[in-house]
Amino acid sequence: MLNYLIQEFYQLEEALRDPNDATPFDPYDHGYIVLLEPGDNVRDRREVGLHRMDEGLLGSLAEYVERVRLEDGIELYRVGVLYNNDYMMFFYTVGSHDEEVDAWLKAEAEFGEVITP
Repeated sequence: MLNYLIQEFYQLEEALRDPNDATPFDPYDHGYIVLLEPGDNVRDRREVGLHRMDEGLLGSLAEYVERVRLEDGIELYRVGVLYNNDYMMFFYTVGSHDEEVDAWLKAEAEFGEVITP
């Protein structure tokens, strides 16, 4: 999974880095990659702008939710949440939160499966 996430970071850097700007790519300007571990409270991720009063990730109106199947058989979800026109956070989780969250991930990702080579 780590290799996949490293690859994702470099793809983001390539897509978002300004070739005319000599400063290094900084996710602070475009959005971070957030890893959600099993059992994390996805309804309250205020440290990344998803507040409990808005139902956190469940109330975020995600741009997309994809189920990713890695070559070693691990399945994870990739959730893109657009905060404004220039800033998108990328959330990754293997699920295992609670029944409602896992059902939400599965339902939202129904048509968004990605299989890595």
